[in-house]
Amino acid sequence: MNEVSHQWTVRAGLAVAGAVLSLGSTACGSAETPDDSHTADGTSSVGSHELTLPSLKPHHGCRLLPNIPALLQHCGDVTITSQADADQYQGISVIVGNLTIRGGNHVVQSDTHGNDFYEPNVALVLPDLVQVTGTLDVDGEHSAKIDLPSLARVGEDVDVIIRRFATFDGTAVSLAGINQLLTPALATVGGDVTLQAIREQPVPGATGSKQFEFGLDQITTIGGSVIVEDQSLPGSVRGLRGLVSIPGNLYIDWKNNDLESQDLLTHVTSVTGDVELLASHNARYLMPELVKISGNLTIAPSSANSAPGVVQLQYGQVFPKLAKVGGDLVLDRTAPPGCHDQALPALKKVIGHVIIQSAKMGGSLGITGATPLTVGGIEIGDSSGTFPFFPDLALSGDARVVLEDNPDVCSCSLDQFENDLAAAGWTGTVELVGTNGTLACSPCPSCP
Repeated sequence: MNEVSHQWTVRAGLAVAGAVLSLGSTACGSAETPDDSHTADGTSSVGSHELTLPSLKPHHGCRLLPNIPALLQHCGDVTITSQADADQYQGISVIVGNLTIRGGNHVVQSDTHGNDFYEPNVALVLPDLVQVTGTLDVDGEHSAKIDLPSLARVGEDVDVIIRRFATFDGTAVSLAGINQLLTPALATVGGDVTLQAIREQPVPGATGSKQFEFGLDQITTIGGSVIVEDQSLPGSVRGLRGLVSIPGNLYIDWKNNDLESQDLLTHVTSVTGDVELLASHNARYLMPELVKISGNLTIAPSSANSAPGVVQLQYGQVFPKLAKVGGDLVLDRTAPPGCHDQALPALKKVIGHVIIQSAKMGGSLGITGATPLTVGGIEIGDSSGTFPFFPDLALSGDARVVLEDNPDVCSCSLDQFENDLAAAGWTGTVELVGTNGTLACSPCPSCP
């Protein structure tokens, strides 16, 4: 059981922060009597502390958390769309269920183009909430601030949408409206974390409008996956800088803006599941400390990356310390941009296959030297250019090398690739399927 140390007292009929209690994760279910005992005169004893409580309404059909006065708990799902809604839960420290927060749509005026302008500086605060046993679903909509200052634990998923929007204060229009989510105490999430960034019209795509700060930097433990999505051409997504490992999968969909995220997942060193990166054309910087992926790594263009529809791994700064992939490495329409560029420069081991599909090959992949890149197999299809491997590439065991329908590869490059594999100790035969290496090139390109 994850425990959160907190103090409670009761004042003026409402529970507020002072006895040390443990917050467990329990869902609504069959009725269960809490561990605190209530007397006929309203006196409750919690450990050695005597609390005077108002008369309590029974919680029928709900399993409350033990060791916490029933008055501090709400059983059932909660939806909050305004501060008036939030005020109804003043003094509630535990929601035994799901919490949905919608920042609200405070439209002040609209223009002839159908753009809405919202009231500035709207805030929504839940000051006493410490735990949600279910899912926390937050869409800031058009509030400036969602403040959960005491929230320490969410039992299931956390879903957050941050928006940029236009405001009007009665005198002037501002295109700098943005949600701010404040969770300075949130350390533990039992399920997935999903972040979505949205830029609404008429907010322009200028540099100043491309920053989306999710915070959530105090989260050190999650129980599932991380999903990061941009819905409408935002920019740099920032957040989750306190997390060091992801026990599930990692999915990032980065649309048309250049991938230069120096403040997202900056301290994550390992992912237990798969990693899928759907990237823009210019992929320049992401996750500087990631060392190990236990599952597959797939890099491909985002659905918004339709022109030119390829990913260039530039400067060697996308996963620059990644050393091991436990499954397959799939590069779909993805390659270094030039002959002397290096992708995944620290990569030493791919347990599965390196799969290159529909790419203009070039540059180099992985490490060379004393501990060169070792892979469990190679599959290349519908690609052109030069093979992106150093000559000392090693293939493990009975690894297969399959080339299928790569006619726009120089025949001399294909010959050199086969010779390099043999010189590095591989005793197999390259399997050629369809048409491969039909170009006659002089001089023969040499890359890397």
